[in-house]
Amino acid sequence: THTNIIPAAGVIFKNSSACKRLLDAVQKAAAAKGKYVRVGSAYRSAYNQARVMFNNHKSKGPNWLDIYGAKHADEVRAIFDNTAYDREAKIRQAANLPWIASASHSTGAIDISWVIDTSKEGIESATTSVPPPLELTELMLDVMRLTPVSILVEEDHYHLNPDASVSNVVYAPTVSATLWTQIEGQGFWSGGTLEQIDAAKAAFWAEEEEEEEDN
Repeated sequence: THTNIIPAAGVIFKNSSACKRLLDAVQKAAAAKGKYVRVGSAYRSAYNQARVMFNNHKSKGPNWLDIYGAKHADEVRAIFDNTAYDREAKIRQAANLPWIASASHSTGAIDISWVIDTSKEGIESATTSVPPPLELTELMLDVMRLTPVSILVEEDHYHLNPDASVSNVVYAPTVSATLWTQIEGQGFWSGGTLEQIDAAKAAFWAEEEEEEEDN
């Protein structure tokens, strides 16, 4: 039923109502635009979540962990940087942290990196960008209109958590974006609830109209 969602090899979707609701919304939004999206990651056990975090810590630098908040970042950083443990021991120790065991990837969250037009034949050759492309950004807004979801921007992809009580967007510290650089050719959503984003867009266009009238 989710024909416009192409999972990467090894991706497992959590068998939960929250995850199904999110996938239904992504499918509906993508199909309406004639797009296909690639899900690069979905359900992870606590061990696999810690493993991915460790790999990102090593490849992207220690500041990458700040997306989890200062307290959690410091906690995990202390484990990963401890020279008394080998890689496997560090991952297993981090996996035992309660907040990692209950991280959003264990509750049905998914990562979407890019989107392509009309046919899934080109899915393997699609490329990522930082921040994610305009087409994917606009599709995320459509998903937000269809279901409660929290969206985190993680460099080149969007992390969608279906357990959010309201639709909102949070930027990772590694992402640099201003309010109006992408959406509708003018702006990029900088954060807040969907209602706040719509209000900001309306205010922006109202100012544009006033400037045109003055000129």
